Amino acid sequence: DAYARAVRPDDAKRIFDMHPNRDVVSYNSLLKAYSSATGSFANAADKAEQLLQKLERDDDEGQSGFGPNAVSYGTVIGAMSRTNSEDGARKAEEVLRRMARRYQTKNITAARPNIVTFAQVISAWAKSGSNQAGEKAEAALRWMEDNDAMAANTVCYNAAIDAWSRSPRNDAALRAESLLREMESKCKLRADVGGGECVCAPTNVTYTSVISAWSRSPLPNAAQKAEAILSDMLLAYERTGDSSLKPNKISYGAVLAAWARSDEDEAANRAEALVGEVINRYVTGEEESIRPNEVMFNSVIHALSKSKDGDTSSRARRVVAKMWQL
Repeated sequence: DAYARAVRPDDAKRIFDMHPNRDVVSYNSLLKAYSSATGSFANAADKAEQLLQKLERDDDEGQSGFGPNAVSYGTVIGAMSRTNSEDGARKAEEVLRRMARRYQTKNITAARPNIVTFAQVISAWAKSGSNQAGEKAEAALRWMEDNDAMAANTVCYNAAIDAWSRSPRNDAALRAESLLREMESKCKLRADVGGGECVCAPTNVTYTSVISAWSRSPLPNAAQKAEAILSDMLLAYERTGDSSLKPNKISYGAVLAAWARSDEDEAANRAEALVGEVINRYVTGEEESIRPNEVMFNSVIHALSKSKDGDTSSRARRVVAKMWQL
C-alpha cells in the first residue's frame, strides 16, 4: 500500500490525510509506516501509539464507526518491542492490556489478543535490558495462559527463557531451566495421550538459551549444569532426528564459555575434552557445520590459564596447534 511504501512517515501521513474514505485498513497502513520508520523518525513508535489512541477514541465517541483490530494493536506493540528498551517494553505491555480490556468490555472479537501480540510483549521484555526482564516476561507468559486460555507456543517460551538468560538475578538460570522442563513435560504429556503435535516443543534455540543462562550464572556447578543441558539436547536430537534440536556452534561455544568462567578444578579438563569432541565430530564428517572457531579455542585457553595444573602451557600450545590445523 502507498502509506507503508512511503520513504518517510510524514509522506505517508500526507497520503493518509488526502484519503477521503478512511477505514481501519487505512489506519493500519499508516501505523505500519510509522512502526517501520528508522533513523530519520526516531519517535516512530510514539507516533504509532498516538495514532492508535486516536483510532480508539474516535470509535469510542462514535465518530468513525470502526475501531482498532488485532493488526492495529500488533503493529504498535511490534514498534514498541523494536525499541529494545525498558520503556518500550512497558509501553508494549500497556498497549496489550488496553487491547485486552477493549476485547473484554466491548466484546470486540477483532481486537482479541492473540499469540502474536503476547509473543511480541514477551520478546519486548527479553530485549529491554531491564533487571526485571525475566520476571516481566514470565508474568506475561502466565497471563496469556491463565487469563486468556491460550497455549503458549515455542516462540513465547523461547522469548521468556531468553529474558531469563539475560537477567542479573542469581536464580535466573534456574528459572530458565524450569521453563525448559515445563516445555518438555507438556510435550511428553501430549505424546502420552496421543494428542498430536506439541506447540511448545523445545528447539536448539531453547536449549542454547538455557545453556547461556547457566554460562552466566554465579551459582555453584553452573558449568556442569550447562554441559548437562547440552547432553540433553544431543540425546533429544539423536532420539528424534529432529534437525531443530541439533546443537550448533553457539551451543558448544556457550558451554565452553561456562567452563572458561568456572573456578572448578576440572574446568580446564572439561573444556579440553569438549573442544576435542567438537573437533572429532567435525573431522569425521559427523557434524561439518560445527567447525571449531577461534572463540571456542580462546575459551579453552582461558580455562587452561586459570588451571593450577603444572603442564598448562604445553597443553595451551597444543590447543593452538589444533586450531591452526583446522
